Amino acid sequence: MLLYAIPGLYILGRTMLTGPALFAEAPLGALGAIRRSFVLSRGAGLPLMGLAAFSYISGWLAGAPFMMLDRALREGGEPNPVALVIVDAGAAVAAMAAGIAMALIAISAYRRLAR
Repeated sequence: MLLYAIPGLYILGRTMLTGPALFAEAPLGALGAIRRSFVLSRGAGLPLMGLAAFSYISGWLAGAPFMMLDRALREGGEPNPVALVIVDAGAAVAAMAAGIAMALIAISAYRRLAR
């Protein structure tokens, strides 16, 4: 499993600057932004991979209890819809927090590497 996860996280770390490059360098196209992300992250691939892995895995770990609780509620017969909404909202909040953390990490990494 790690043979697939490690290269994926490395590519995620190298391309995490694509979004900030699209906004900061406005007339840049999608492929140009990916290329710019690879240029900016040259020499910083492993630290960026670590930051990407931290935010991805922490989001997964924060959402896992909510998903397990959702599965337990659904297995017990007819689930309470209010409880399901609350549990699923918790999972959504965990995923949103991880996404915001990834975006903020990408913005700060872009600002540091684009100098």
